[in-house]
Amino acid sequence: MAIETSLLLLVILIVIGFIVYRMVRGIWTVLLWVLIAGGVLFVVYYLL
Repeated sequence: MAIETSLLLLVILIVIGFIVYRMVRGIWTVLLWVLIAGGVLFVVYYLL
């Protein structure tokens, strides 16, 4: 019983860690796109 419980906890931790990893990577991707879009808009406004 203890082994099954520890395995279940391990699986839950792995799933949570994977979700957090995907979220963090998604957040960094969004930040990168925001920086790129901001830079393009800044250049456009600067040229205009």
